[in-house]
Amino acid sequence: ANGSSLCIEYNMPEFNLSSGGHGGEVGTGFNIESYKKDIIKYNGITFFIKSTDIDKIFTAIVTEEKNEVHEHFEKNFLAKITGWKEVVIPFTDLLIHEVHAIDNILELNEVAGVGFLVTDLYKDSERQGKIWIDKLALYKGDVVPTEKRYGYEKDDNFKQAAVYKGKESEDLSFSIEDLPKSKKVASHEALYYQKLSGNTVQCELCPNRCTLAEGEVGDCNNRKNIDGKLYTLVYSQPCALTVDPIEKGPMFHLVPGMRT
Repeated sequence: ANGSSLCIEYNMPEFNLSSGGHGGEVGTGFNIESYKKDIIKYNGITFFIKSTDIDKIFTAIVTEEKNEVHEHFEKNFLAKITGWKEVVIPFTDLLIHEVHAIDNILELNEVAGVGFLVTDLYKDSERQGKIWIDKLALYKGDVVPTEKRYGYEKDDNFKQAAVYKGKESEDLSFSIEDLPKSKKVASHEALYYQKLSGNTVQCELCPNRCTLAEGEVGDCNNRKNIDGKLYTLVYSQPCALTVDPIEKGPMFHLVPGMRT
């Protein structure tokens, strides 16, 4: 759809059913490791697809990886395609074969990838063609589960998977007795500094006395010049100052939750 679509080209030979052959498949997949923290906020996947071969069954596969064990949840859809078609697959639509099931639960916070397969089952003639996939994305809107099954999903051994969304990221802010708790600790203008010419400032909190132009951060990585003012990036209060015997530089002990 945008000129950079993924293309899968397939050439399925004729299957000799008398020898016990059952079909062939070709496909590809995508690692979505970087989305693990966010996927629990979504209800499914969406993508655009087109094909040169009508009446073809395609399979979308969502892979869960937990403790180095993979569990594959899938959904078949029938492509009668003359142009680009949008497909939405709710997570609640995914199935798993009971032979390969571990707990029959799709844990969204453990999803590691999405894949696609082109499958030919029990064909007595050669089939070839191409499919294009584009704009694969997580889907956040409302979804309506479908009951219809295509291809080998009609097998009673395929069971509906339960979906577990998991818990959203826990609040990692500190909580100390008699100190306020805040989910977000915003930067604030620092104490102990002086303004120099222009937007330059000089920090006076430690012996380094860093001179900082606009946008620069001090050696402590805790103080930054923003628009000609010095800001501290966390709440802290120096309660002792020593010299590191190895680095020969200042070393602070800080009490969290207090302002500098």
